Amino acid sequence: MIIDGSGPQRRLLSYCTNVHPGETVTEVMDDLRQFAVPLRQRFGEASFALGLRLGEAAITDLDNNGETLQTFKAFLDQEHFTAYTLNVFPQGAFHAPEVKRAVYRPDWSESSRADYTVAAARVLAQLLDDDDPFGTLSTLPLGWVREKGPATTLPLREAGAKTIADVAHRLALLESDSGRCIQLCVEPEPLCVLETTSETIEWFQDCLWALATGIEAVDGRSGPEQVRRHIGVCYDACHLSVEHEDVPYGMERLERAGIPIGKIQLSCALELRRPRENSEGLLRLLAFDEPRFLHQVVALDGKRRLLRFDDLGRFATWLDATSSPVHSARCHFHVPIHLPSAWPLHTTQASLRDLLHREQTRRSVRHIEVETYTFSVLPERLREEVPLVDSLERELVFARDGLLRHTAR
Repeated sequence: MIIDGSGPQRRLLSYCTNVHPGETVTEVMDDLRQFAVPLRQRFGEASFALGLRLGEAAITDLDNNGETLQTFKAFLDQEHFTAYTLNVFPQGAFHAPEVKRAVYRPDWSESSRADYTVAAARVLAQLLDDDDPFGTLSTLPLGWVREKGPATTLPLREAGAKTIADVAHRLALLESDSGRCIQLCVEPEPLCVLETTSETIEWFQDCLWALATGIEAVDGRSGPEQVRRHIGVCYDACHLSVEHEDVPYGMERLERAGIPIGKIQLSCALELRRPRENSEGLLRLLAFDEPRFLHQVVALDGKRRLLRFDDLGRFATWLDATSSPVHSARCHFHVPIHLPSAWPLHTTQASLRDLLHREQTRRSVRHIEVETYTFSVLPERLREEVPLVDSLERELVFARDGLLRHTAR
């Protein structure tokens, strides 16, 4: 939906279709008919924005088959859908029985990741509205590392910077040919090469921007101008909350560093406070442990140090085996943003409300997306209480009201 503005100044709010399992173009359209069409009808919008997730199977077909692309465009037009952003973080099947670390492959050291991403940019350029020729792509933060340290992260930081700088040049050439500006947005995530705001800023300044001077100019834009125009950050509220960051302040830091935030993903993480004294909350948290997706945990110990675990089950095992005090633990499980945060198991909704308030007053980011891809693996009780379309509607209303609430003050 359009929050405010028009043309190149409009702010768009959508939900991300990575909540649906479809991988082929036909499957994607079937998912949209089943879920997005009734959702659009409930809001009565003349044009309904979609944050599309198109994996490699769909992108390859759309990029190589003009007839398929025209069919897809005609479908979006017929259903009054506006495509403005693509989630290209998962390149392969995202709803396979077990995804876990496979979602980070290929990483940004591999040419296949760059080729898929640029193909997605070509497809998005074809789908954008003529009156708003700006689109965003969200992607993984270089890659996953089991044990973080210079020996494991430095090679991928450097290789990823080289590959992404080359992608910036290819996106500049695409803009020269099509008039569409596509921005690739790196999405920090717990236990990845780039997981915190500080690491992200450092990588942009010390790695990516340092390579920009060697890029050939396009339409009078130098290499550094191309990189700053076409590479930015996708700011995921769940991911940064899991890191126990002040989410609005993190956005402020990125902006002060001159790093564009092309896209915000609205999401809440799970939070368990004082797990050793909260057995009921711990039991409820462990009910979210499931085999499909990775659910990293970052715990704050008694000395306010951060302890990181690559999955919820590993955190539970550690908690069982030690007596170390834990102040709080936050888990990377995207829960619907409208759900109340209350004892014995909280969410990071308060942090999300702060972000929404900031964006209402600042209006700094035009692409905003609710991302609760984990709906299918929520505890059965939650899925039965509120079906998917109802849940998406409540999330979008929560986000819209949070972005608009302060207008009348």
